[in-house]
Amino acid sequence: MRVKNKYTSHIGFGTIRILPGETAELPRGYGADHPTVKFYISRGWLEIVGGKTEGEASSVTVNVGIKPLDDDNGNTGGNGNEKTNSDNGEKENEEDGGNATADVSKPDKPISRLNVDELKAYAKQLGLEFADTDTRNMLIDKINAALKPTE
Repeated sequence: MRVKNKYTSHIGFGTIRILPGETAELPRGYGADHPTVKFYISRGWLEIVGGKTEGEASSVTVNVGIKPLDDDNGNTGGNGNEKTNSDNGEKENEEDGGNATADVSKPDKPISRLNVDELKAYAKQLGLEFADTDTRNMLIDKINAALKPTE
């Protein structure tokens, strides 16, 4: 497809640069349906001066959906701390005021490898009290003390 640059600066498509007032052939794949070409035409920066050339690729639209992963128990997505609200079918997180017992799951990596935010989340999951000013080492000590079996 041939276009004319009507903008005050050069316009580039891949390795091709079209100077102001210059007419050039767009590279393969840059047809009238290409988002960049559409944008430049809508702004009045490009003007189509020739039709489609032989062998020009047409655009293809692809729709992709994301499917949540299933866990070992067949549950899809979520963290297991959710309940369904019968009024509107949405899920609510029970950590925010729910009275269900929390399932404490061990982190995927050793406690010594967790960062401060992960340690705080794990300490909260264990029901430990900690201050925002607690250091990483202080959090590790509190978690290890809580996990140590009482004799």
